[in-house]
Amino acid sequence: VEQIPLPLLFMRTVIQAIDAFPAL
Repeated sequence: VEQIPLPLLFMRTVIQAIDAFPAL
């Protein structure tokens, strides 16, 4: 089972947030 590194998971969440708020 591959474990996703925490920093990478955090970056994914940030990217999703940016996608949700294109006003930035």
